Amino acid sequence: MNRPGARAVSSLLQFGSGAALLARPRAVTAAVAGDPVPPTWVIRLLGGRQVLQQAVVLALPSPSVARAAAVVDGLHAVSMLAAAVVAPRYRRAELTSAAVAVVTSAATALGAPAGPSSSRPAPTRGPT
Repeated sequence: MNRPGARAVSSLLQFGSGAALLARPRAVTAAVAGDPVPPTWVIRLLGGRQVLQQAVVLALPSPSVARAAAVVDGLHAVSMLAAAVVAPRYRRAELTSAAVAVVTSAATALGAPAGPSSSRPAPTRGPT
């Protein structure tokens, strides 16, 4: 699979997992991370963030958008590690979310489109 194809598949998978968290938050979280399951509103909020983020990545496929998405996933991973310390009751779900965020951050960064982040052509040199 070529790089743009792999990038689209990765974004669609992330979009789908976010949609699943929105549609069936408790069932999906319990299946992936076990019990106890964090509050439904938290799961839906994170699923919605994932859906919105991947919709932007798919709609605006540029290096700067991909880098921003990778940073957001990295920040999410860090926040989940902090949450595991602050709210240890949900540690398994938090650590699972952190691990997934690290993987999606790397996948987004590695699948970022090559080239400049703007659509303007690179400057050319005049006659010498």
